[in-house]
Amino acid sequence: MRLASRGIPLPFACVNSNKRSLVSVTNLVDLIITCLDHPKASGETFLVSDDYDVSTSEMIGLMANSLSTKNVQIPVPLWLYRIMGKVTGKSDVVDRLIGSLQLDISHTKKTLGWTPPQSMEQGFKETAKDFLEHNKR
Repeated sequence: MRLASRGIPLPFACVNSNKRSLVSVTNLVDLIITCLDHPKASGETFLVSDDYDVSTSEMIGLMANSLSTKNVQIPVPLWLYRIMGKVTGKSDVVDRLIGSLQLDISHTKKTLGWTPPQSMEQGFKETAKDFLEHNKR
C-alpha cells in the first residue's frame, strides 16, 4: 500500500497469471458472526475470502485506484524474480509473491448460505482511506 501510494513504477506487470484470495476485515467479521449463530457451523472448518481472486498485478492496480494514484507497472519477467530469489536466499518470498494463494470457499458458502457482504473493491477503498488517514505522505 505504501509503495502504491507513491505512484512510482512497480515491477509487477508480469505477475498477472497468479491468483490470490484476500479477505477484508468486514467480510471476516461477518463470517464469524454468521458462524456464531448458524446451526450448521458447529464442529465445521470454514475458509473465508472476498470470493474474488486477483493476480499480484491486479491487486496493485486496485490499491492504486483506491488511493487515486497512478498504476504504473514495469514488466519484470518471472524468471528474473526466481533468479533473484535464489541469489538472495529468498526463494520462499518470491514463490509467495509470484505464485497463487487461493482458497475455495464453496463449502463455507454452501453450508452457511453465506456470501461476502463487501466487494474487494470496497475493501480496498476502506483500507486506502484508513491508510491515508494514518500515513500522511
